[in-house]
Amino acid sequence: MRSLVPRFVDAGDGDWRERPVGVFTPLSFAISVGLFTVTHPEWLAALVTGVLWTLLLMRTRRLRDAVLAHAVANGALAAWFLATGDMRWW
Repeated sequence: MRSLVPRFVDAGDGDWRERPVGVFTPLSFAISVGLFTVTHPEWLAALVTGVLWTLLLMRTRRLRDAVLAHAVANGALAAWFLATGDMRWW
């Protein structure tokens, strides 16, 4: 969502692989965050975290930072589920 989608959207007729990671136009930002949001049942939480992780990628230009943030969040959600049995955030 944060690497292929924005580069593909912003490439136009050019080669999307030549676009740098972490560079977004308003359109590619919105499409990337929007697609991330609609793939999660808790849309508001997904919208907020999608925006935050995209801003993180824009700042660092390192995809691994956004991937790590997502992994940490999923780990925290897994721990919450295992501790409480509450799946509403999963």
